[in-house]
Amino acid sequence: MIFFAKGGQKCRSSCQVSCLLPRSVVPSLFPNALAAPVESILFVDEITRAEPASFRSASTPGHLLHLVESGRVHQRAEGRLEKLKPGDLVWYHQGEPVEGVILEAPWRFVTVGFLAPRIPPPPDDRRLVRAPESAKRALRALLKAWREGTESSAGRAIHCVGLLHEALRAVLPLVHPARSGGPALSAMSSRWWTVEKYVRQNFERPTTLADLARRAGLSERGIARACHAATGMSPRRRLKVVRLNHARNLLQLTDLSITEVAMAAGYGRVQELSRDMRKYHGVAPRELRARGLGPRDRHAPQSGSASCPARPRL
Repeated sequence: MIFFAKGGQKCRSSCQVSCLLPRSVVPSLFPNALAAPVESILFVDEITRAEPASFRSASTPGHLLHLVESGRVHQRAEGRLEKLKPGDLVWYHQGEPVEGVILEAPWRFVTVGFLAPRIPPPPDDRRLVRAPESAKRALRALLKAWREGTESSAGRAIHCVGLLHEALRAVLPLVHPARSGGPALSAMSSRWWTVEKYVRQNFERPTTLADLARRAGLSERGIARACHAATGMSPRRRLKVVRLNHARNLLQLTDLSITEVAMAAGYGRVQELSRDMRKYHGVAPRELRARGLGPRDRHAPQSGSASCPARPRL
């Protein structure tokens, strides 16, 4: 986890060992595989920002939870203004650009990054919720267990994943209230999230509906049903939204040219990116670039190639 304050100053970083639940223990621990949607925990940490400051960054790949313990923050993510206060829980998904200001310090929050392809991301209007007490207890216990672990053992992995499941059981009904029986964790939805993960890892490659269907082992009609079950959208619309969000990240958080951004997001021509950006976000790429990081803010260390650049992480 890396935060970059205004001016590109690195404020706090943490690099933890991934906590992967061994496949050999899954059948005995979770007879129903869909009862164990978390594949691995990437990191658990507590971040403290001691001074009021503005920030711009992006969330990590996969799912990311923030439990606010102290401080007040106003931030903008996915085009929505979010006002964070103690007791709030924010759910991010797959590299969202975030910018905001710390109004009251210290801002302290527990952060958990994890991979769970079968869990759909929350709708934009439900990504910020009040954390139930049971979820708070579970996340704080997870932080303690993660910090006290001396090795990446199967026992520690089982304990940590179990605590995260406990927190998710309390939170999922709040972020997906309209879905009977909770979020779409069906085998059909799972196939779509697996396919979308592939697309996110290969943005620069053109993808057809037939390609997605073959990768999922479904017919074209079947992959369309899987996408709608998981996201409520058609595959065409969902992938366009995903690619545009990726392009927006690159425009606001990197120095890539607009042509390079278009190619990295899977667009053959800049004109196509501009057309879709105006249609879906109401703004041209150049305007988004102007709203992004200024020259001073782009001094944060980056790595990667033009086709797959690294980004500052939230």
